[in-house]
Amino acid sequence: MIFLIFIFGLISINVQCHQSTDSYLNHWVLVKPDIYTLFWNYTETDITMEIHVKTNNWFMFGFSPNGTPDGSDVIMVWLNEDGSYHFSDRHIENNKVLTDKVQNWFAKDVFRQGPYLIAKFSRKLKICDSSKEDFDIVEGTPTVISAYGPGVFNENFDENIRIADFHSITFIQTQNQKIDLSTPDIEIADFRVNHTVIPGYHTLYYCQVFKLPSSWLNTTTHIVKFETVVTPGNERYLHHMIVTECSPSYENEYLKSNPEPRPGPCLSFHESQPATEIVQVGSMCNKQSMIWHVGGNYEVEYPADKGYPVGGEDGEFKYFMIELHYHNPDNLANIEDNSGIRFYATKKLRPIEFGVFTVGALFDWNTILIPPGLENFENYYYFRKPCTDEILGKSDQVNIFGTVFHTHAVGKLATAKVVRDNKEIDFIYKNEYFNGWKQDYQFFNKIVQLKRNDQIKLTCHYDTKEKTNYTMGGPSAYEEMCQMNTMYYPRNKYFSRCKETFNFETWRIFLRSLDTFGDIKLINEDLREGFIPEDLLKAKLTPTLKNKIQDFFINAVRTEMIYDYHYNLTEIHKNPPLKTIPIEEQKCSNKSFVDW
Repeated sequence: MIFLIFIFGLISINVQCHQSTDSYLNHWVLVKPDIYTLFWNYTETDITMEIHVKTNNWFMFGFSPNGTPDGSDVIMVWLNEDGSYHFSDRHIENNKVLTDKVQNWFAKDVFRQGPYLIAKFSRKLKICDSSKEDFDIVEGTPTVISAYGPGVFNENFDENIRIADFHSITFIQTQNQKIDLSTPDIEIADFRVNHTVIPGYHTLYYCQVFKLPSSWLNTTTHIVKFETVVTPGNERYLHHMIVTECSPSYENEYLKSNPEPRPGPCLSFHESQPATEIVQVGSMCNKQSMIWHVGGNYEVEYPADKGYPVGGEDGEFKYFMIELHYHNPDNLANIEDNSGIRFYATKKLRPIEFGVFTVGALFDWNTILIPPGLENFENYYYFRKPCTDEILGKSDQVNIFGTVFHTHAVGKLATAKVVRDNKEIDFIYKNEYFNGWKQDYQFFNKIVQLKRNDQIKLTCHYDTKEKTNYTMGGPSAYEEMCQMNTMYYPRNKYFSRCKETFNFETWRIFLRSLDTFGDIKLINEDLREGFIPEDLLKAKLTPTLKNKIQDFFINAVRTEMIYDYHYNLTEIHKNPPLKTIPIEEQKCSNKSFVDW
Protein backbone atom coordinates (compact mmCIF):
# COMPACT_ATOMS: atom_id res chain seq x y z
CA MET A 1 0.00 0.00 0.00
CA ILE A 2 1.42 3.39 -1.02
CA PHE A 3 0.37 6.86 0.10
CA LEU A 4 1.80 9.93 -1.68
CA ILE A 5 1.43 13.21 0.18
CA PHE A 6 2.55 16.74 -0.66
CA ILE A 7 3.20 18.74 2.51
CA PHE A 8 3.75 22.32 3.51
CA GLY A 9 4.53 21.61 7.16
CA LEU A 10 6.28 18.80 8.92
CA ILE A 11 5.50 17.48 12.40
CA SER A 12 8.29 15.41 13.90
CA ILE A 13 7.75 12.40 16.13
CA ASN A 14 10.11 14.00 18.63
CA VAL A 15 7.78 16.95 19.19
CA GLN A 16 9.19 20.29 20.31
CA CYS A 17 6.32 22.14 21.94
CA HIS A 18 8.27 25.12 23.25
CA GLN A 19 11.34 27.09 22.30
CA SER A 20 14.80 27.29 23.77
CA THR A 21 16.04 30.67 25.03
CA ASP A 22 19.19 30.49 22.84
CA SER A 23 19.95 29.00 19.43
CA TYR A 24 20.72 25.26 19.52
CA LEU A 25 21.32 22.81 16.70
CA ASN A 26 20.26 19.67 18.59
CA HIS A 27 17.30 18.76 20.76
CA TRP A 28 15.61 15.70 22.23
CA VAL A 29 12.39 15.24 24.18
CA LEU A 30 13.15 12.86 27.04
CA VAL A 31 9.65 12.82 28.53
CA LYS A 32 6.83 13.52 26.09
CA PRO A 33 4.98 15.49 25.08
CA ASP A 34 6.99 18.41 26.49
CA ILE A 35 7.76 17.43 30.09
CA TYR A 36 11.55 17.13 29.86
CA THR A 37 13.48 18.54 26.87
CA LEU A 38 17.19 18.82 26.08
CA PHE A 39 18.81 21.40 23.80
CA TRP A 40 22.53 21.42 23.06
CA ASN A 41 25.45 22.58 20.89
CA TYR A 42 28.94 21.14 20.81
CA THR A 43 32.38 21.78 19.37
CA GLU A 44 35.44 19.53 19.24
CA THR A 45 36.12 20.27 22.91
CA ASP A 46 32.97 21.59 24.65
CA ILE A 47 29.25 21.04 25.04
CA THR A 48 26.69 23.69 26.04
CA MET A 49 23.20 22.66 27.13
CA GLU A 50 19.80 24.00 28.07
CA ILE A 51 17.22 21.81 29.81
CA HIS A 52 13.51 22.56 30.24
CA VAL A 53 11.55 20.50 32.79
CA LYS A 54 7.94 20.94 33.86
CA THR A 55 8.42 20.86 37.61
CA ASN A 56 7.92 23.20 40.54
CA ASN A 57 10.88 21.80 42.41
CA TRP A 58 13.97 19.97 41.09
CA PHE A 59 15.41 17.89 38.29
CA MET A 60 18.40 15.69 37.65
CA PHE A 61 20.25 14.97 34.39
CA GLY A 62 23.31 12.90 33.57
CA PHE A 63 24.90 9.84 32.03
CA SER A 64 24.67 6.24 33.17
CA PRO A 65 27.45 3.70 32.52
CA ASN A 66 25.10 0.74 32.17
CA GLY A 67 21.45 1.79 32.14
CA THR A 68 21.14 1.80 35.93
CA PRO A 69 21.48 4.69 38.44
CA ASP A 70 24.58 3.41 40.25
CA GLY A 71 27.79 4.97 38.95
CA SER A 72 26.00 7.71 36.99
CA ASP A 73 27.52 11.18 36.43
CA VAL A 74 24.73 13.74 37.05
CA ILE A 75 23.82 17.32 37.83
CA MET A 76 21.19 18.41 40.39
CA VAL A 77 19.17 21.60 39.83
CA TRP A 78 16.56 23.41 41.91
CA LEU A 79 15.36 26.88 42.87
CA ASN A 80 15.51 28.03 46.48
CA GLU A 81 12.63 29.84 48.17
CA ASP A 82 14.50 33.16 47.97
CA GLY A 83 14.79 32.84 44.15
CA SER A 84 18.45 31.80 44.14
CA TYR A 85 19.34 28.56 42.43
CA HIS A 86 21.27 25.44 43.24
CA PHE A 87 23.35 23.71 40.57
CA SER A 88 25.86 20.98 41.44
CA ASP A 89 27.94 18.30 39.73
CA ARG A 90 27.28 14.95 41.40
CA HIS A 91 27.48 11.18 41.04
CA ILE A 92 25.28 8.32 42.20
CA GLU A 93 26.71 5.73 44.54
CA ASN A 94 24.61 3.04 46.23
CA ASN A 95 21.50 4.93 45.07
CA LYS A 96 22.65 8.13 46.82
CA VAL A 97 23.33 11.36 44.95
CA LEU A 98 26.70 12.61 46.22
CA THR A 99 28.51 15.87 45.43
CA ASP A 100 31.66 15.49 43.30
CA LYS A 101 35.01 16.45 44.76
CA VAL A 102 35.69 18.52 41.62
CA GLN A 103 32.91 20.48 39.89
CA ASN A 104 33.19 20.02 36.10
CA TRP A 105 29.71 21.12 35.01
CA PHE A 106 29.32 24.93 35.13
CA ALA A 107 26.00 26.78 35.31
CA LYS A 108 25.29 29.93 33.34
CA ASP A 109 21.78 30.43 34.71
CA VAL A 110 18.83 28.66 36.33
CA PHE A 111 15.40 30.27 36.21
CA ARG A 112 11.69 29.64 35.87
CA GLN A 113 9.72 30.38 32.70
CA GLY A 114 6.03 29.59 32.99
CA PRO A 115 5.71 25.96 34.12
CA TYR A 116 9.33 25.16 33.24
CA LEU A 117 12.43 25.04 35.40
CA ILE A 118 15.27 25.89 33.00
CA ALA A 119 19.00 25.41 33.42
CA LYS A 120 21.79 26.53 31.08
CA PHE A 121 25.26 25.08 31.59
CA SER A 122 28.43 23.73 29.97
CA ARG A 123 31.41 21.44 30.40
CA LYS A 124 34.37 19.92 28.56
CA LEU A 125 33.68 16.79 26.53
CA LYS A 126 36.78 15.16 28.02
CA ILE A 127 37.46 15.70 31.71
CA CYS A 128 40.51 13.56 32.65
CA ASP A 129 38.76 12.78 35.95
CA SER A 130 40.98 10.38 37.90
CA SER A 131 38.26 10.00 40.55
CA LYS A 132 35.91 8.47 37.93
CA GLU A 133 33.06 10.68 39.18
CA ASP A 134 32.66 12.36 35.77
CA PHE A 135 32.30 10.67 32.41
CA ASP A 136 33.96 11.76 29.21
CA ILE A 137 31.32 12.47 26.54
CA VAL A 138 32.63 10.53 23.56
CA GLU A 139 31.40 9.15 20.25
CA GLY A 140 28.43 6.83 20.39
CA THR A 141 25.15 6.59 22.24
CA PRO A 142 25.62 7.22 25.97
CA THR A 143 22.69 6.32 28.20
CA VAL A 144 21.05 9.47 29.56
CA ILE A 145 19.51 9.33 33.05
CA SER A 146 16.82 11.82 34.03
CA ALA A 147 14.64 12.47 37.08
CA TYR A 148 12.40 15.21 38.42
CA GLY A 149 9.93 15.55 41.24
CA PRO A 150 8.56 17.27 44.33
CA GLY A 151 10.33 18.34 47.50
CA VAL A 152 12.74 21.06 48.56
CA PHE A 153 16.39 20.05 48.64
CA ASN A 154 19.57 21.49 50.09
CA GLU A 155 23.29 21.02 49.52
CA ASN A 156 23.33 17.75 51.43
CA PHE A 157 20.60 16.03 49.45
CA ASP A 158 21.34 12.32 49.37
CA GLU A 159 17.90 10.74 49.60
CA ASN A 160 16.88 7.83 47.42
CA ILE A 161 16.07 9.06 43.95
CA ARG A 162 13.19 8.28 41.64
CA ILE A 163 14.34 7.85 38.05
CA ALA A 164 12.14 9.26 35.28
CA ASP A 165 13.69 7.37 32.37
CA PHE A 166 16.79 6.12 30.53
CA HIS A 167 17.50 6.93 26.88
CA SER A 168 20.41 6.10 24.59
CA ILE A 169 21.12 9.31 22.66
CA THR A 170 23.76 10.24 20.11
CA PHE A 171 25.21 13.44 21.59
CA ILE A 172 28.26 14.35 19.55
CA GLN A 173 27.70 12.49 16.28
CA THR A 174 24.50 14.21 15.25
CA GLN A 175 23.81 16.34 12.20
CA ASN A 176 24.66 19.34 14.39
CA GLN A 177 22.66 21.51 11.99
CA LYS A 178 19.07 22.62 11.54
CA ILE A 179 17.39 21.31 8.40
CA ASP A 180 14.11 22.78 7.15
CA LEU A 181 11.86 20.15 5.57
CA SER A 182 8.70 22.23 5.73
CA THR A 183 9.25 23.77 2.28
CA PRO A 184 6.76 23.23 -0.60
CA ASP A 185 9.25 21.18 -2.65
CA ILE A 186 9.22 18.30 -0.16
CA GLU A 187 7.11 15.30 -1.23
CA ILE A 188 6.27 12.39 1.04
CA ALA A 189 5.49 8.81 0.05
CA ASP A 190 4.42 6.07 2.47
CA PHE A 191 4.99 2.38 1.77
CA ARG A 192 3.25 0.09 4.23
CA VAL A 193 3.37 -3.71 4.46
CA ASN A 194 -0.05 -5.03 5.45
CA HIS A 195 -0.32 -8.51 6.92
CA THR A 196 -0.89 -10.54 10.06
CA VAL A 197 2.20 -11.77 11.85
CA ILE A 198 2.16 -15.55 11.49
CA PRO A 199 1.74 -17.22 14.91
CA GLY A 200 3.70 -19.93 16.62
CA TYR A 201 7.36 -18.98 16.24
CA HIS A 202 9.78 -16.37 17.58
CA THR A 203 11.17 -15.02 14.29
CA LEU A 204 9.54 -13.79 11.11
CA TYR A 205 11.16 -12.11 8.12
CA TYR A 206 8.43 -10.61 5.95
CA CYS A 207 9.03 -8.89 2.59
CA GLN A 208 7.15 -6.91 -0.03
CA VAL A 209 8.30 -5.25 -3.26
CA PHE A 210 7.22 -1.69 -4.08
CA LYS A 211 7.73 0.76 -6.93
CA LEU A 212 8.67 4.38 -6.36
CA PRO A 213 6.14 7.03 -7.47
CA SER A 214 6.36 7.62 -11.22
CA SER A 215 6.83 11.38 -10.67
CA TRP A 216 10.08 10.58 -8.84
CA LEU A 217 11.37 8.43 -11.69
CA ASN A 218 10.85 10.77 -14.63
CA THR A 219 13.55 13.12 -13.43
CA THR A 220 16.32 12.86 -10.87
CA THR A 221 14.93 13.13 -7.33
CA HIS A 222 16.78 13.21 -4.00
CA ILE A 223 15.55 11.35 -0.94
CA VAL A 224 16.52 13.61 1.97
CA LYS A 225 14.95 11.78 4.91
CA PHE A 226 13.31 8.49 5.75
CA GLU A 227 11.09 7.53 8.64
CA THR A 228 10.32 4.07 9.96
CA VAL A 229 6.57 3.93 10.52
CA VAL A 230 5.59 1.34 13.13
CA THR A 231 2.04 0.28 13.92
CA PRO A 232 1.29 1.68 17.41
CA GLY A 233 1.65 -1.02 20.02
CA ASN A 234 3.91 -3.18 17.84
CA GLU A 235 7.17 -1.38 18.65
CA ARG A 236 8.37 -4.27 20.81
CA TYR A 237 8.09 -6.77 17.94
CA LEU A 238 9.93 -4.96 15.14
CA HIS A 239 13.66 -5.77 15.25
CA HIS A 240 14.75 -4.18 11.99
CA MET A 241 13.46 -2.67 8.77
CA ILE A 242 15.65 -2.66 5.65
CA VAL A 243 15.10 -1.13 2.22
CA THR A 244 16.88 -3.22 -0.42
CA GLU A 245 17.00 -1.86 -3.95
CA CYS A 246 16.09 -4.09 -6.89
CA SER A 247 18.49 -4.26 -9.82
CA PRO A 248 17.13 -3.69 -13.38
CA SER A 249 16.99 -7.47 -13.84
CA TYR A 250 13.92 -7.55 -11.60
CA GLU A 251 11.95 -5.46 -14.08
CA ASN A 252 13.67 -6.56 -17.29
CA GLU A 253 13.71 -10.29 -16.56
CA TYR A 254 11.50 -11.36 -13.68
CA LEU A 255 8.45 -9.15 -14.32
CA LYS A 256 8.48 -9.94 -18.03
CA SER A 257 7.59 -13.55 -17.32
CA ASN A 258 6.06 -13.41 -13.84
CA PRO A 259 3.37 -11.43 -12.01
CA GLU A 260 4.43 -9.21 -9.14
CA PRO A 261 5.42 -11.44 -6.22
CA ARG A 262 3.00 -11.68 -3.33
CA PRO A 263 4.23 -10.24 -0.04
CA GLY A 264 5.07 -12.91 2.47
CA PRO A 265 7.75 -14.63 4.56
CA CYS A 266 11.16 -14.25 2.90
CA LEU A 267 13.08 -16.50 5.31
CA SER A 268 11.47 -19.66 6.59
CA PHE A 269 12.03 -20.52 10.26
CA HIS A 270 9.12 -22.88 10.82
CA GLU A 271 6.80 -25.12 8.82
CA SER A 272 3.91 -22.84 9.82
CA GLN A 273 5.49 -19.97 7.88
CA PRO A 274 6.73 -21.31 4.54
CA ALA A 275 8.55 -18.84 2.33
CA THR A 276 6.61 -17.50 -0.66
CA GLU A 277 7.68 -16.59 -4.20
CA ILE A 278 9.06 -13.35 -2.78
CA VAL A 279 12.19 -15.43 -2.09
CA GLN A 280 12.76 -15.83 -5.83
CA VAL A 281 13.40 -12.10 -6.26
CA GLY A 282 15.56 -11.80 -3.15
CA SER A 283 18.79 -12.06 -5.14
CA MET A 284 17.56 -9.27 -7.44
CA CYS A 285 16.63 -6.93 -4.57
CA ASN A 286 19.59 -7.00 -2.24
CA LYS A 287 21.40 -3.66 -2.21
CA GLN A 288 20.77 -2.19 1.25
CA SER A 289 20.26 1.57 1.28
CA MET A 290 18.04 2.57 4.24
CA ILE A 291 18.06 0.71 7.52
CA TRP A 292 16.36 0.95 10.87
CA HIS A 293 17.60 -1.24 13.72
CA VAL A 294 16.02 -1.92 17.09
CA GLY A 295 16.28 1.02 19.49
CA GLY A 296 17.19 3.50 16.75
CA ASN A 297 15.58 6.83 16.02
CA TYR A 298 12.59 6.31 13.73
CA GLU A 299 13.48 9.48 11.76
CA VAL A 300 16.77 9.81 9.85
CA GLU A 301 17.51 13.13 8.15
CA TYR A 302 20.45 13.39 5.79
CA PRO A 303 22.81 16.38 6.01
CA ALA A 304 21.53 19.54 4.32
CA ASP A 305 23.99 19.30 1.41
CA LYS A 306 23.41 15.59 0.65
CA GLY A 307 20.67 13.58 -1.05
CA TYR A 308 20.18 9.94 -2.05
CA PRO A 309 19.39 9.91 -5.80
CA VAL A 310 16.56 8.06 -7.51
CA GLY A 311 15.09 8.43 -10.99
CA GLY A 312 16.51 10.23 -14.02
CA GLU A 313 18.46 8.69 -16.87
CA ASP A 314 20.91 6.91 -14.59
CA GLY A 315 18.43 5.97 -11.90
CA GLU A 316 18.45 2.23 -11.23
CA PHE A 317 16.59 2.59 -7.92
CA LYS A 318 13.07 2.06 -9.27
CA TYR A 319 11.74 -1.01 -7.44
CA PHE A 320 12.69 -1.89 -3.89
CA MET A 321 11.90 -4.44 -1.24
CA ILE A 322 11.00 -3.75 2.39
CA GLU A 323 12.26 -6.44 4.74
CA LEU A 324 10.69 -6.49 8.20
CA HIS A 325 12.24 -8.65 10.93
CA TYR A 326 9.79 -9.41 13.74
CA HIS A 327 11.02 -10.76 17.06
CA ASN A 328 8.15 -12.43 18.89
CA PRO A 329 9.68 -14.26 21.89
CA ASP A 330 6.29 -15.02 23.45
CA ASN A 331 4.98 -16.57 20.20
CA LEU A 332 1.87 -14.39 20.35
CA ALA A 333 -0.64 -15.02 17.58
CA ASN A 334 -2.61 -12.80 15.19
CA ILE A 335 -0.67 -9.57 15.66
CA GLU A 336 -2.01 -7.20 13.01
CA ASP A 337 0.73 -5.00 11.56
CA ASN A 338 1.13 -2.49 8.75
CA SER A 339 4.55 -1.04 9.47
CA GLY A 340 6.74 0.34 6.70
CA ILE A 341 8.72 3.36 5.58
CA ARG A 342 8.07 7.00 4.72
CA PHE A 343 10.33 8.75 2.20
CA TYR A 344 10.83 12.52 2.07
CA ALA A 345 12.08 13.63 -1.34
CA THR A 346 12.73 16.74 -3.43
CA LYS A 347 13.51 17.65 -7.03
CA LYS A 348 15.46 20.62 -5.73
CA LEU A 349 18.71 18.69 -5.96
CA ARG A 350 21.31 18.95 -3.24
CA PRO A 351 25.01 19.51 -4.08
CA ILE A 352 26.21 16.03 -3.11
CA GLU A 353 24.74 12.67 -4.15
CA PHE A 354 25.79 9.87 -1.82
CA GLY A 355 25.78 6.09 -1.86
CA VAL A 356 25.63 3.32 0.73
CA PHE A 357 27.93 0.31 0.96
CA THR A 358 27.84 -2.68 3.30
CA VAL A 359 30.71 -4.61 4.89
CA GLY A 360 30.41 -7.36 7.43
CA ALA A 361 30.33 -11.05 8.31
CA LEU A 362 28.17 -13.65 6.68
CA PHE A 363 25.58 -14.62 9.27
CA ASP A 364 26.20 -18.34 9.60
CA TRP A 365 27.92 -20.58 12.16
CA ASN A 366 31.24 -20.83 10.31
CA THR A 367 31.60 -17.03 10.42
CA ILE A 368 30.31 -16.38 13.95
CA LEU A 369 30.51 -19.06 16.66
CA ILE A 370 30.76 -17.67 20.19
CA PRO A 371 31.29 -19.89 23.25
CA PRO A 372 29.09 -19.24 26.30
CA GLY A 373 30.28 -17.74 29.58
CA LEU A 374 32.62 -15.09 28.14
CA GLU A 375 32.65 -11.41 29.03
CA ASN A 376 34.44 -10.42 25.84
CA PHE A 377 34.75 -12.50 22.66
CA GLU A 378 36.25 -10.66 19.69
CA ASN A 379 35.64 -11.19 15.98
CA TYR A 380 37.74 -9.34 13.40
CA TYR A 381 36.86 -8.92 9.73
CA TYR A 382 39.19 -7.33 7.16
CA PHE A 383 38.23 -5.81 3.83
CA ARG A 384 41.29 -5.49 1.62
CA LYS A 385 42.28 -3.67 -1.54
CA PRO A 386 39.98 -5.65 -3.90
CA CYS A 387 36.98 -4.60 -1.79
CA THR A 388 37.97 -0.97 -1.27
CA ASP A 389 38.88 -0.66 -4.97
CA GLU A 390 35.30 -1.63 -5.78
CA ILE A 391 33.96 0.92 -3.29
CA LEU A 392 36.08 3.67 -4.85
CA GLY A 393 35.24 2.75 -8.44
CA LYS A 394 36.89 5.39 -10.63
CA SER A 395 37.62 7.74 -7.70
CA ASP A 396 40.96 7.97 -5.91
CA GLN A 397 39.17 8.45 -2.59
CA VAL A 398 35.68 8.54 -1.12
CA ASN A 399 34.42 10.58 1.81
CA ILE A 400 32.54 8.75 4.57
CA PHE A 401 30.10 10.87 6.58
CA GLY A 402 27.90 8.44 8.47
CA THR A 403 27.33 4.82 9.49
CA VAL A 404 24.90 2.48 11.20
CA PHE A 405 26.18 -0.73 12.80
CA HIS A 406 24.29 -3.93 13.54
CA THR A 407 24.72 -6.88 15.87
CA HIS A 408 22.17 -8.82 17.84
CA ALA A 409 21.60 -9.23 21.58
CA VAL A 410 25.06 -10.24 22.85
CA GLY A 411 26.88 -7.51 20.88
CA LYS A 412 28.62 -5.25 23.43
CA LEU A 413 31.10 -3.14 21.41
CA ALA A 414 31.83 -2.46 17.77
CA THR A 415 34.46 -0.50 15.87
CA ALA A 416 35.46 0.06 12.26
CA LYS A 417 38.77 1.61 11.23
CA VAL A 418 40.56 2.75 8.10
CA VAL A 419 43.89 0.94 7.73
CA ARG A 420 46.61 2.59 5.61
CA ASP A 421 49.99 0.92 5.13
CA ASN A 422 49.03 -1.51 7.94
CA LYS A 423 48.46 1.37 10.37
CA GLU A 424 45.02 2.16 11.78
CA ILE A 425 44.55 5.86 11.02
CA ASP A 426 40.91 6.75 11.69
CA PHE A 427 37.62 5.43 13.05
CA ILE A 428 34.73 4.87 10.67
CA TYR A 429 32.63 3.70 13.60
CA LYS A 430 33.21 3.86 17.34
CA ASN A 431 30.66 3.53 20.11
CA GLU A 432 31.85 2.82 23.64
CA TYR A 433 28.19 2.60 24.71
CA PHE A 434 27.22 0.05 22.06
CA ASN A 435 24.10 -1.92 22.91
CA GLY A 436 22.65 -4.71 20.79
CA TRP A 437 19.14 -3.44 21.56
CA LYS A 438 19.79 0.26 20.83
CA GLN A 439 21.44 0.87 17.45
CA ASP A 440 21.29 4.17 15.62
CA TYR A 441 22.91 6.21 12.85
CA GLN A 442 26.04 8.19 13.58
CA PHE A 443 26.94 11.24 11.49
CA PHE A 444 30.51 12.48 11.56
CA ASN A 445 31.62 15.98 12.43
CA LYS A 446 34.77 15.34 10.41
CA ILE A 447 34.74 13.45 7.10
CA VAL A 448 36.64 10.14 7.12
CA GLN A 449 38.59 9.54 3.90
CA LEU A 450 39.02 6.11 2.33
CA LYS A 451 41.79 6.17 -0.28
CA ARG A 452 43.13 3.85 -2.94
CA ASN A 453 44.92 0.83 -1.34
CA ASP A 454 43.29 1.49 2.07
CA GLN A 455 41.67 -1.35 3.97
CA ILE A 456 38.81 -1.57 6.48
CA LYS A 457 39.05 -3.41 9.81
CA LEU A 458 35.74 -4.32 11.44
CA THR A 459 35.61 -5.55 15.05
CA CYS A 460 32.65 -6.94 16.98
CA HIS A 461 32.84 -7.77 20.69
CA TYR A 462 30.31 -10.11 22.29
CA ASP A 463 29.28 -10.77 25.90
CA THR A 464 27.94 -14.28 26.56
CA LYS A 465 28.28 -14.35 30.36
CA GLU A 466 24.59 -15.20 30.72
CA LYS A 467 24.59 -17.82 27.96
CA THR A 468 24.84 -21.57 28.52
CA ASN A 469 25.08 -22.61 24.84
CA TYR A 470 27.07 -21.45 21.85
CA THR A 471 25.76 -18.39 20.00
CA MET A 472 25.98 -18.81 16.22
CA GLY A 473 25.73 -16.41 13.36
CA GLY A 474 22.22 -16.25 11.97
CA PRO A 475 19.17 -14.09 11.20
CA SER A 476 17.15 -14.51 14.41
CA ALA A 477 17.59 -12.19 17.40
CA TYR A 478 18.94 -15.19 19.35
CA GLU A 479 21.75 -15.58 16.83
CA GLU A 480 24.40 -13.01 15.93
CA MET A 481 25.55 -10.62 13.22
CA CYS A 482 28.36 -8.12 12.60
CA GLN A 483 27.64 -5.61 9.84
CA MET A 484 28.14 -1.93 9.01
CA ASN A 485 26.26 0.18 6.47
CA THR A 486 28.21 3.26 5.44
CA MET A 487 27.19 6.49 3.69
CA TYR A 488 29.80 7.98 1.36
CA TYR A 489 30.45 10.12 -1.71
CA PRO A 490 31.10 10.20 -4.59
CA ARG A 491 28.84 7.20 -4.95
CA ASN A 492 29.64 4.13 -7.01
CA LYS A 493 26.26 2.84 -8.09
CA TYR A 494 27.76 -0.44 -9.34
CA PHE A 495 28.98 -1.64 -5.94
CA SER A 496 26.89 -3.33 -3.22
CA ARG A 497 28.80 -5.09 -0.44
CA CYS A 498 31.76 -7.11 0.78
CA LYS A 499 31.37 -10.05 3.16
CA GLU A 500 33.89 -12.22 4.99
CA THR A 501 33.71 -15.77 6.28
CA PHE A 502 35.88 -18.75 7.23
CA ASN A 503 35.62 -21.52 4.65
CA PHE A 504 35.02 -25.19 5.41
CA GLU A 505 38.58 -26.29 4.71
CA THR A 506 39.86 -23.78 7.30
CA TRP A 507 37.40 -25.22 9.80
CA ARG A 508 38.43 -28.82 8.98
CA ILE A 509 42.06 -27.98 9.74
CA PHE A 510 41.07 -26.33 13.02
CA LEU A 511 38.79 -29.19 14.16
CA ARG A 512 41.46 -31.78 13.33
CA SER A 513 43.96 -29.87 15.45
CA LEU A 514 41.49 -29.82 18.37
CA ASP A 515 41.05 -33.58 17.95
CA THR A 516 44.81 -34.13 17.85
CA PHE A 517 45.34 -32.30 21.14
CA GLY A 518 42.37 -33.93 22.85
CA ASP A 519 40.13 -30.85 23.09
CA ILE A 520 37.34 -32.60 21.18
CA LYS A 521 36.64 -36.05 19.79
CA LEU A 522 36.17 -35.62 16.07
CA ILE A 523 33.78 -38.21 14.64
CA ASN A 524 32.39 -36.48 11.55
CA GLU A 525 34.73 -34.44 9.33
CA ASP A 526 32.12 -34.00 6.61
CA LEU A 527 31.78 -30.23 6.91
CA ARG A 528 29.52 -28.77 4.27
CA GLU A 529 27.04 -25.96 3.88
CA GLY A 530 24.33 -26.20 6.51
CA PHE A 531 26.34 -28.62 8.64
CA ILE A 532 26.97 -27.64 12.26
CA PRO A 533 30.11 -29.05 13.97
CA GLU A 534 28.30 -31.10 16.64
CA ASP A 535 31.59 -32.62 17.78
CA LEU A 536 32.75 -29.17 18.86
CA LEU A 537 29.44 -28.16 20.41
CA LYS A 538 29.25 -31.34 22.49
CA ALA A 539 32.82 -31.13 23.80
CA LYS A 540 33.54 -29.96 27.34
CA LEU A 541 34.15 -26.24 27.11
CA THR A 542 37.39 -25.84 29.03
CA PRO A 543 39.25 -22.50 29.36
CA THR A 544 41.84 -23.89 26.92
CA LEU A 545 39.18 -24.68 24.32
CA LYS A 546 37.64 -21.22 24.72
CA ASN A 547 41.04 -19.62 24.11
CA LYS A 548 41.65 -21.76 21.03
CA ILE A 549 38.29 -20.79 19.53
CA GLN A 550 39.06 -17.11 20.19
CA ASP A 551 42.50 -17.51 18.61
CA PHE A 552 40.91 -19.14 15.55
CA PHE A 553 38.61 -16.19 14.91
CA ILE A 554 41.52 -13.77 15.26
CA ASN A 555 44.24 -15.59 13.31
CA ALA A 556 42.62 -18.02 10.85
CA VAL A 557 42.69 -17.58 7.08
CA ARG A 558 39.45 -16.04 5.93
CA THR A 559 37.52 -15.70 2.66
CA GLU A 560 36.40 -12.31 1.33
CA MET A 561 33.49 -12.04 -1.11
CA ILE A 562 32.65 -9.00 -3.24
CA TYR A 563 29.20 -8.36 -4.69
CA ASP A 564 28.13 -5.89 -7.36
CA TYR A 565 24.88 -3.90 -7.54
CA HIS A 566 23.08 -6.88 -9.09
CA TYR A 567 24.24 -8.96 -6.11
CA ASN A 568 26.45 -11.03 -8.37
CA LEU A 569 29.41 -12.56 -6.55
CA THR A 570 32.21 -11.04 -8.59
CA GLU A 571 35.36 -11.93 -6.64
CA ILE A 572 36.50 -14.36 -3.95
CA HIS A 573 39.81 -13.93 -2.10
CA LYS A 574 41.48 -16.01 0.62
CA ASN A 575 43.50 -13.86 3.01
CA PRO A 576 45.54 -14.24 6.19
CA PRO A 577 44.55 -11.98 9.10
CA LEU A 578 45.69 -8.38 8.81
CA LYS A 579 48.28 -7.29 11.37
CA THR A 580 47.83 -3.59 12.11
CA ILE A 581 49.36 -0.88 14.27
CA PRO A 582 46.63 0.40 16.65
CA ILE A 583 45.20 3.87 16.25
CA GLU A 584 46.44 6.56 18.64
CA GLU A 585 43.61 7.68 20.94
CA GLN A 586 43.01 11.41 21.43
CA LYS A 587 44.03 12.66 24.87
CA CYS A 588 41.71 14.68 27.06
CA SER A 589 42.24 18.25 28.28
CA ASN A 590 41.46 20.17 31.45
CA LYS A 591 41.88 23.60 29.89
CA SER A 592 39.44 26.51 30.10
CA PHE A 593 35.73 25.97 29.67
CA VAL A 594 33.31 27.57 27.26
CA ASP A 595 33.27 31.34 27.40
CA TRP A 596 29.65 32.30 27.81
